[in-house]
Amino acid sequence: MEDGALKVEGISIGAGCSLGVNAFVHYGVTMEGSAVLEAEDHDWLTDQPAPPA
Repeated sequence: MEDGALKVEGISIGAGCSLGVNAFVHYGVTMEGSAVLEAEDHDWLTDQPAPPA
């Protein structure tokens, strides 16, 4: 929910990507090849660049 409205948009997780324990990826995110989101309890917001591999 955002501003009282349900927003639905896909996510794309490329080949070789890794997500850490309890990582949360918001709608609209694209993770390109070998991107890594390691931090526990970290949010990856829409339109943020991918962390370096």
